[in-house]
This record gives sequence, structure tokens and C-alpha cells, in this order.
Amino acid sequence: MDIGKRVKELRKEHNMTADELANLCNVSQPVISKLENGHRVPDVPTLKKICEVFNITLADFFAPEGLSKPVEDNLKELLNNAKDLNPEQIKSLNNFLKTITNNKE
Repeated sequence: MDIGKRVKELRKEHNMTADELANLCNVSQPVISKLENGHRVPDVPTLKKICEVFNITLADFFAPEGLSKPVEDNLKELLNNAKDLNPEQIKSLNNFLKTITNNKE
């Protein structure tokens, strides 16, 4: 994954300048510029701060394309409720969800 490209995409999606992102992350604008251009690898605290600014998790940041949107609170609740189910219960829940969404895959 191109971390710099991902940072730039998020910044553009939020209509934010590199200077604004830098200020929110308590780093200099050249740091953001170097990250975006691939001339610097972010340390974990900086990357965490970038994620906080965009209200995403590190997992969201590194998610494959198409899955990079933050999970809404109601979906997080659904996942939390389902995480302790056994495989058969998960299959039943999935089948139920398919019936109410008319998704017969």
C-alpha cells in the first residue's frame, strides 16, 4: 500500500490542505508533504493522529480499496453482537439478513 497516496486521498476527500492537516496533527506542513510524496515513512503516532483527524481507525486506513470507509456505529453494534456467535449461528444470521434484504447470493 502507498501510505502517502492514502493520506493524500483522505485529505482531498475532506477538502483539507496539507497545511490544515499538519496543524491538526501537530506536525509541520513539510512532514505531510514528504509523507504524501513518499519521501518519508510515518511513525505510528503520526499515522494514528492522521487517522484521528479523519475519524478512522488504523484498520480503516489500511483496508483494501472499497472497504476503506469507516464503519457506521450501527454496523459496529451489529458486528459486536455477532462476534461471539458460533459458526452455525452466524450462518443463520446471514441467511436471515439475506431474506430481509432480498439478497439471495
